[in-house]
Amino acid sequence: MEEELGEFIVLKPGVIAYPTSISKRWTINNTKILIDLYGKYKKQVGTLQVRSIKHMWTLIAQEISNSSNIRVTENQCENRWRVLERNFKKYIENQNATGRGKKYFEFAEEMDMILAKKKNIVPDILLESSTISIPNVDTENVASCSASKEVDGNRNVRNRKKRTGTMELMRLDRQSYFEKRIKIEEEKLMEFKTRTNILKGKNDKLKEYVDVVKKSKCSCLHSDGLVTDLLSD
Repeated sequence: MEEELGEFIVLKPGVIAYPTSISKRWTINNTKILIDLYGKYKKQVGTLQVRSIKHMWTLIAQEISNSSNIRVTENQCENRWRVLERNFKKYIENQNATGRGKKYFEFAEEMDMILAKKKNIVPDILLESSTISIPNVDTENVASCSASKEVDGNRNVRNRKKRTGTMELMRLDRQSYFEKRIKIEEEKLMEFKTRTNILKGKNDKLKEYVDVVKKSKCSCLHSDGLVTDLLSD
């Protein structure tokens, strides 16, 4: 578990070194699905659909296993989420720190959508404009600091653009995945309706056949009764 702590936080976007101990089950796509499903089911915990946290992880594990060729368990999903949550918190703390190199978290936008309202993850100080007090220095030093900040600002803008492009691709990938899921479910529903109609038709024919047999038996019994009466006369 300790090896996973630094899994998603790197110094440059697009360069992610996954430790060899990380299971192949947690691809980028499966991780995004895990985040989406957590956001979907977490708010339903305590309802008839999702009775408890344990039930939530069971549902999430089932959906991920069904959507991929790799089976995952409830504990694996929960452990993966804890790693994501812990690394996202480190990422937020790094973004708020001064005098440190900014780090990149691949799932920052997805996690922010889920955890933005949690006080222990995103403190109030991040929502306020920060101020920096500068001691009295000579003009030359002030100019040097200003130039350095401008360079850092330009670098941050470029990094944000790269990250935005990557996250846009992630959103499109996720949208494509759910569209395919919807199409598959619609096809299953149509197939179920077709089978139901076929079964109903067979049942109707069987009922007609039974009615015909019953009527035939009644006619035979009636005829046998007439013959018996004639013979007795």
